[in-house]
Amino acid sequence: PPPPPPPPPRSKVLVLGGNGFVGNAICMEALSRGLEVASMSRSGRPKREDGWMSDVEWIKADALEPDSYIKYLSPIQSIVSCIGAFGSYKHAYEINGTANIRAAKAANDNGVERFVFISAKQYRYIESVPPMNGYFQGKRAAEEEIQKLFPSRSTILRPGMVYGVRYAGKRRIPLQLIGKPLAALTSLSPIKFLAKYPVFQLALTQPLPVETVRQVCNFFVVIGWGSGLPDVFLKGRSERIASSNWRRDTSSPGNRRHEVSCSMSRTTELDTSGDT
Repeated sequence: PPPPPPPPPRSKVLVLGGNGFVGNAICMEALSRGLEVASMSRSGRPKREDGWMSDVEWIKADALEPDSYIKYLSPIQSIVSCIGAFGSYKHAYEINGTANIRAAKAANDNGVERFVFISAKQYRYIESVPPMNGYFQGKRAAEEEIQKLFPSRSTILRPGMVYGVRYAGKRRIPLQLIGKPLAALTSLSPIKFLAKYPVFQLALTQPLPVETVRQVCNFFVVIGWGSGLPDVFLKGRSERIASSNWRRDTSSPGNRRHEVSCSMSRTTELDTSGDT
């Protein structure tokens, strides 16, 4: 008998927690760059309706239960995890840590090429203190396991507060009304000086617009290291990232995707100041 046909090429991005605030933004950015996009969450499709949503495959599954979503992984090239939650130590650690670890293991076992994890900025001395210790310790445990599973094919992004338009059901919450003034305040030199001290770090870290996070994230999903347009810098580095002009090249059938992969696993704290 003839050999079986090769499996179809992987070309889709799966956003874990894609129906949330940051996840929505990452889905929209990926679509704007010509990528196929799927979102996975326990609640599935968001309750509100936006035009772009019809272009996303909405998967209802639980990251803690890999058997509920393994069947969806065969066409997935890259995964972006936005999974996170606050609450009791047990709940926060399970969602931020265990759920992400299980998703990364399932991705690795099923041939997913890249894994991008939206983690949280690192705060010295604060991460072991209740009530936030479950959140931070879960994130760090997930970071460690993801980098073991995808040693040359993972990126960890660590933004601080992220602001923009958030939705609770159909209700619109304009976080930029708080985030923009805080960003302006925390960009002042005296405030940035105070923010170097651990006791002030959590309160005085400069917030980021969600547009920054979505551009940077999709850069790592698709392009990898290189130069780009937005004034977004990796803290301690000078590379500009995320070319907003890049789009998937669909001009010929041979160009399944336009990609330059990262050559290393990276852990990145996002910063808008360009400080080293």
